[in-house]
Amino acid sequence: MRSALGVQQLVSGCDQGVRGGNSPSVEALDDYNFRLSFKEPYGSILFALIHTSLESSLIQPKHYLKNFHPAYTPEEDLDKQAKKKGFDHWFELFRDANHTTRRMTGQTPPDYPTLGAWQVLSEPAIGHVILQRNPYYWKVDPDGKQLPYIDRIHSEYVGNEEARSLKYMAGEVDFAQNPLESAPVLLSNRKRGKYSVRMWVENQGTRVTYFFNQTFPDLELRGLFRDRRFRIALSLGINREEINDILYYGKCIPRQCTVNRACSYYEPEFEKSYAEFDPDRANELLDEIGLKRKGVRGWRHFPSGRQVILSPVVIEGGFRPDMTELVADYWSALGILLSWRVVDNELVYTKLMGN
Repeated sequence: MRSALGVQQLVSGCDQGVRGGNSPSVEALDDYNFRLSFKEPYGSILFALIHTSLESSLIQPKHYLKNFHPAYTPEEDLDKQAKKKGFDHWFELFRDANHTTRRMTGQTPPDYPTLGAWQVLSEPAIGHVILQRNPYYWKVDPDGKQLPYIDRIHSEYVGNEEARSLKYMAGEVDFAQNPLESAPVLLSNRKRGKYSVRMWVENQGTRVTYFFNQTFPDLELRGLFRDRRFRIALSLGINREEINDILYYGKCIPRQCTVNRACSYYEPEFEKSYAEFDPDRANELLDEIGLKRKGVRGWRHFPSGRQVILSPVVIEGGFRPDMTELVADYWSALGILLSWRVVDNELVYTKLMGN
């Protein structure tokens, strides 16, 4: 890739690109191909390259961003531009002009090139964005007609759920996408708001997933998390059918965490793997591991005598806390105590990176 500015930024400024203490080297093979070479094996590089959070970091418009980079524009000119925008250095100007950075705050420069269906025309007010159709969008429909069909969109972000509901009921919304937990309010107010509700099949493989840290600093818990019998037991101890009825109005498919059924990699046995509710088998596995029940409540204990207490952090929103309440009850019936708390996504990521 001769316009390799985006690639260079990815590998020099992102932890995902650093292996063996060094960023990879980038070699342009021709106009459309490049090679990344790492000091150490990096098996998940393909995932990093296609992951949506890194997509715009990898492929960026050189013809636009070179106007803000000293490799192509005199640094003194960039510093002057930076000062006008209230920055001290050229790289702050570059970051501000970079869609990858600006999209974190919900802002995109109107002149930023896009491969998407729409481009930003203006942002008239906080939470409001006017989008216009990208005439160079690369997709067509089955009949060969240029996509997208819609010429202009006025998108408004309404963060408060109650305020969103009032807009629906007042008939002030043309189109909106909402999580399943909004279904009762939306369904009951269809006639009043003169709108229809459609249930879409999601492309994600699961709604809520529990992960056990197999490099956890506490060696006793680490050993337990690494024992597949323990993970199988807890999976068998979850009543997915009941969760579906209570939280998701029976609209979801109780299953194991795996790819969506529409994916070419879908295998039925993966979906059913230890996804049935079988507390008897779960208790047998926990007994087999050596976790003895003690006391009136029958809480499980390690052979050392220490009680088994799991302390997960749960991301707020999306029925995660509600589901964890149910899961905590299911696992307490197995003798496993959960001491959990709800935190925001940023704190979860911080704790994840800190092991």
